[in-house]
Amino acid sequence: MYKIVFGKSMKIWEDKEISYLKLNWKKQSDEEIGRKLGRSPRAIFMKRQRLGLVDKSKEYMKTPEYRELMKRINKERHKKYPFLKVRQSAIMSYKCKFDNEHRAKIVKTWFTSEQMSGSNNPKWKGGIRPVNLKIRNSKAMKEWREKVFKKGGYTCQRCGKHGGNLVAHHIKPFAEYPLLHFDVNNGMACCRKCHIYIDGPNH
Repeated sequence: MYKIVFGKSMKIWEDKEISYLKLNWKKQSDEEIGRKLGRSPRAIFMKRQRLGLVDKSKEYMKTPEYRELMKRINKERHKKYPFLKVRQSAIMSYKCKFDNEHRAKIVKTWFTSEQMSGSNNPKWKGGIRPVNLKIRNSKAMKEWREKVFKKGGYTCQRCGKHGGNLVAHHIKPFAEYPLLHFDVNNGMACCRKCHIYIDGPNH
């Protein structure tokens, strides 16, 4: 008998097959049991895992059969999901046989964040990012928000809701009072709904 699982037809395990697996999983390999039951070694392996038929001493992991099985499983997995392959650096890979001179040449091609920031970056467009956006995303602004939240006890000062998605609101407008950007007394903690109510939906 077969059943549909995730759009695929899968053969249902019968009681005879399960009892055979329970009796012979220590004596025979997954491939031998698979040949007997007409199933793949992976199916036998997965069924054993679900039934708890696992050698806790983990001696089975040292056998060449288990290693071959895991190699096959990993190959199938990487074919289906190529993004699982972690891209390792050529220098860090154990297969790499570069000498020290070649490694030094590769290191010279690497760039630090300082070398690639600002006008040094090939995608630099002349500093078109607005000044206000730079201020809002600055470290000083993050510290100001945290101070405003602590001052208000992490509670909305309008509706009294504690926690949640809080926003640090400038009491006197940000654009009109540049000297009060980082003044804690000019800040008020409020939730998203109250912030929209205060500043309007187009803010």
